[in-house]
Amino acid sequence: MSSRPIRKLQGILAPVLTDFAFRDLPPHCWQDGEDLPPVEVLAHHGAFPEPGDLIRDLENPLTGQHLLSVYEGEHGLQWRVDGLGTFWLDATGWRVRYALTPDASLADAESLLLGPVLGVAAQQRGETLLHASSVLVDGGVVAFSAPHGMGKSTLAASFIEAGLPLASDDILPLRWTSQGPLAEPYFPRTKLREDSLRTLRGEAAPGGEPAVSWFDKQRHRVGDGWGTVALAAAPLRTVVFLNPSANPRQPIDFSRVTGMDAVLLLQACVYSPQTLRGPRAVRALEASTHLANSVPVVRAAYHRDYGVLPDLRRALLDYLRAPGMAVAG
Repeated sequence: MSSRPIRKLQGILAPVLTDFAFRDLPPHCWQDGEDLPPVEVLAHHGAFPEPGDLIRDLENPLTGQHLLSVYEGEHGLQWRVDGLGTFWLDATGWRVRYALTPDASLADAESLLLGPVLGVAAQQRGETLLHASSVLVDGGVVAFSAPHGMGKSTLAASFIEAGLPLASDDILPLRWTSQGPLAEPYFPRTKLREDSLRTLRGEAAPGGEPAVSWFDKQRHRVGDGWGTVALAAAPLRTVVFLNPSANPRQPIDFSRVTGMDAVLLLQACVYSPQTLRGPRAVRALEASTHLANSVPVVRAAYHRDYGVLPDLRRALLDYLRAPGMAVAG
């Protein structure tokens, strides 16, 4: 057991007991007196279990050098990150142990824990997560999903700048109810490139700090001088899959996706698809099928340019508020 102070943190669909010094989180992210069982995220001393099979290798996109490897075996999953350390998630999804190198970046470790490690932990426990940024619109959550680098965070930030509350950035946890899926807000931070933020907020926009050392994005806290955040779960209203184009003649266009096409598109929207194996992959397909029958799935085509954002936002709000968008087709 760790000798460091242990606090209870709002996790992904479960509280987290942790000794990690998470930074800069607002008071509502810390919990007291919860009766739910917690996920343990604690420092580890000694050897880790055998890692199992290699399921993912990733290069540093800035340097081209090896960055991390992900393994899975009978003891769970391990992330081994060059120059940072090892993170082990046990097979149940309820226990995380980490060991950092002496010169580890705490910002990198925090991003890995709050993203892939706790995200896959929730999936290991049977939860559903979308790889999506999302905002609250008229009492419901609208999710923007796309592969990395396609503008999810920038579009969500455009809605934040227009006064709509942020529900999530990058990870959107879902709870299934008899009335349909509920979207749970996640940590009120967003990751943006400097040019995106300055385009949205002007030259006086404050700088952030690097989200992680291997991406050229900065971390910005929402609700502390900029924007507002959703503090409670709300019905998931729509999943919008972003399909930006480099063609300046591409008009703004929204099209409904239904049937198996919607299922396959949603399967691509599940969080961390590269690590979906075995029961996690089966549950993701089941969740995608259920979701396709529960909420509208929309493909948004538009020219990818900062100047298009205001028109895109207005057009999307008009589309979402039109009759017939309440349920999936």
